[in-house]
Amino acid sequence: MFNQDAFNAYVEANRERFLQEFAEFIAIPSVAADGRGIQPMADLLTERLRKIGATTQQFPLPEGGSPVVYAELKGAGEPTLMIYNHYDVQPEVPVDLWDTPPFELARKDGLLYGRGVSDDKGELLSRIQAVEAWIATQGPLPLTLKWVVEGEEEISSIHLPGWVDEHRDLLNADGVLWEGGGYDAKGRYIFAEGCKGIAYFELHAHGPAMDLHSSLAPMVPNPAWRLVWALATLKGANDSILIDDYEKHLAAPSAELLARIDAAPIDDLPVDMQQYGLGGWLNGMDDHRADRDDLRHSIWLYPEGIEDGAARARLREGRLPPRPEPDAAARA
Repeated sequence: MFNQDAFNAYVEANRERFLQEFAEFIAIPSVAADGRGIQPMADLLTERLRKIGATTQQFPLPEGGSPVVYAELKGAGEPTLMIYNHYDVQPEVPVDLWDTPPFELARKDGLLYGRGVSDDKGELLSRIQAVEAWIATQGPLPLTLKWVVEGEEEISSIHLPGWVDEHRDLLNADGVLWEGGGYDAKGRYIFAEGCKGIAYFELHAHGPAMDLHSSLAPMVPNPAWRLVWALATLKGANDSILIDDYEKHLAAPSAELLARIDAAPIDDLPVDMQQYGLGGWLNGMDDHRADRDDLRHSIWLYPEGIEDGAARARLREGRLPPRPEPDAAARA
């Protein structure tokens, strides 16, 4: 039987040590985009997993990719739970928007600040520390844990699919605990039914070989306008997706899933709206519609910007609900 008092007491007694460990994680600038701090972070993580009794292995990846850290901790029961996390972080730029140094853990008003605090070093380390607290106060785990921790999530996990194909024998599990977690605006735990995929695209248009005076606009093709028109073919004024036959690739949410969404409280959404500085949701949606349909099951397209000189537009994210494959999205 779970002894919650003993567990909580252990966490409290080790709070400062846990926070110091967290500061050590945050202090390593493990930015996959430029390769900084990757190997030191992988080594620190490997050693921390060993401290709780896990067997660990680092898998180097081709082309100098960030190593995958794999760990396994045997428990007393039959089930196996796989835990996915990543130890890389986004670049810290623009630095001038930080109130504290990005790679120094800062405490302010009961909150922690630093690059990777919430994505994903906080989730990664707190799970390891929770396992330590469980073993110390409850005894052996009731199941086996496997960790797959990559260092390239922030650059689209470019080598992870190949690693998975080569090491499927390691990946047998009864369930997967994904990287994130947290609370809503009312302080309640958030449980996700799943995640949307992401597909990235860049559109290029070409025009004159040099910058020209604006007086020539009536007679010279402007690649920036061509990109504007191209982006306008993807999404209508009412935010409907205009890609031909795309709807037929989508999996409709089940009645059971919709029932679970309807049963969940939505009183956090007005708080979110206020925090975002909005006067209302897109297209006048009420909270229920925003929670039930559009924010959960529609396709999202995010044009990031147009650079006129380079004549390039980046469709930053195409968020894909269940079923569509990136290749199908690209063909569409």
